[in-house]
Amino acid sequence: MFERYTENARRVIFFARMEAGKSGSHEIDSEHLLLGLVHGAKGILSCAPQLTADGVKARIDKQTVHLPPIATSVDLPLANSAKKSLNNATQAADSLGHKSIDTEHMLLGILQVEDCFASQLLREGGADATKMREKLAELKRE
Repeated sequence: MFERYTENARRVIFFARMEAGKSGSHEIDSEHLLLGLVHGAKGILSCAPQLTADGVKARIDKQTVHLPPIATSVDLPLANSAKKSLNNATQAADSLGHKSIDTEHMLLGILQVEDCFASQLLREGGADATKMREKLAELKRE
C-alpha cells in the first residue's frame, strides 16, 4: 500500500502508529497522521500559520480519550478518516502528475476530509486546501 510513499511519508506513518499506540487507540486516525506529520515533517505547519506543533499536540491530546498504551508489535488498522486522508493524498499526487506521495500530499489529504478533527484543526489554523494544492503544483515537478 505504501510503495509510492517517500521515505519521509513512510516515517510519518510510523510516527502516526506510535502516537495511536501511546494513546491506547485501537486504530490510526487522521489526528494520529497529523501528529505524525508534526513529528516527522519539519516545517509542515507553514501552511497553517496560526498553529504550532505544541498547539496541535495539546489540542489533540485534550480531545483524546486515553486508554492503556498498545504495544508497537500490535498491528493497528486505519480508521475511516485516515483511509480517506491517504486516498486523498494519492489522488492529489496523481492529479498533479507526481510519481511519489510525500508529506505535503498527506497534509493536503487530511485537509480535504471535511468531517475530521485534524482537518478542522488545520482549517482553524489558517490552512487552505486550494492554496496548498497550488503550492504543491509549483514545488513538486517530477
